[in-house]
Amino acid sequence: MWRADKGCWCDWDLINNKHRESFYMSNIVPLWTGSHKIPNDSVAYSVLKYLRDQNVINSNFSVNYNGMPASMYKSSEQWDFPNGWPPLQAFLIQGLYNTQHKLARQVAADLAKAWINSNHKSFSNGGIMYEKYNVTVVGGSGGGGEYAPQTGFGWTNGVALELLNQWDDFVADSSSGPPPKNSSTRRRRESYAKELNKKISL
Repeated sequence: MWRADKGCWCDWDLINNKHRESFYMSNIVPLWTGSHKIPNDSVAYSVLKYLRDQNVINSNFSVNYNGMPASMYKSSEQWDFPNGWPPLQAFLIQGLYNTQHKLARQVAADLAKAWINSNHKSFSNGGIMYEKYNVTVVGGSGGGGEYAPQTGFGWTNGVALELLNQWDDFVADSSSGPPPKNSSTRRRRESYAKELNKKISL
């Protein structure tokens, strides 16, 4: 359910009869499905502000992790921080990109680059693509849950190929952290962020 004051779609807690306001990647999936009637600019502003306010991206809208965590809750379960799941990366990245908003597309590209760098590191080190990744460690395996970390891995490979097909100018650099070091990228983001800051309450 859309919450304009939060900038996301919150789950409804049937037991407590209220929205669950904690950050989960599911809160942004309607951006990817397009199952809303909010104008592109408005939804882009709102979601970017939500991501920033939840500290999953930085105050200047640069990427904070090597991919987006499933949640910010540290439960030691696989569906929570610091695990990042490939399908959820695709939902957010493509959702932001589809708004056609300049800063949203820059954040989408930054997220895609950070995720691909992490995939590249794990593959370069051991020929492994993980089911899920630890977004705090470049190339790190995710963990938690009921079973040992799985490798292979169908949806990881599929999302990587999708992102590489869309952004074929990536040069994998497994030594770099999430925020791109390229000065022109930084200048573009700063310019877009200034534009966004004029339109949203900080």
